[in-house]
Amino acid sequence: MARRKLIVVSNRGPVGYERDGAGARVARRGAGGLVTALSPLVSRHDVTWIASALTEEDRAVADGGAFEEEARDGSRYRLRFVAHEPGAFELSHNVVANPTLWFLQHGLWELKHDPGAGLEHAWSAGY
Repeated sequence: MARRKLIVVSNRGPVGYERDGAGARVARRGAGGLVTALSPLVSRHDVTWIASALTEEDRAVADGGAFEEEARDGSRYRLRFVAHEPGAFELSHNVVANPTLWFLQHGLWELKHDPGAGLEHAWSAGY
C-alpha cells in the first residue's frame, strides 16, 4: 500500500506532555478512543497530527511550532499543538462540542431535547 500524506485534527493528541519529578519533559500517551483508533496510521502513512494544547507543558511545546515525534513502534510523525484562547476553548469544547455535537454525531440527539440557552452564544463566540 502506498504511503499517503494525512492530516489528523483532534482535541486530544496522540501524546500529551508534562514534567516528571526531576523536571524533565516527558510524553504520555493521549487518552481516548480516537487516539487508540488512529495511532496505527503513523506506521503506514506520513501523518501530521494537529491537537489542542491541553496542559501547561503542551502549551510550552506549542510555542515551538510543529516537530517530529516517535510512536511506540518507532514510527515518526509530525505533531503540532494549538494553544487556544481559554474562553473560546471553554465555549467551543464544553458547551458546543461535548454536550451538543457529540449527541448529534452519535445519533443520540433525541435523548437531549434542549441544548440550553448558552448554545447560540457559545457557537458564535467559540467558533
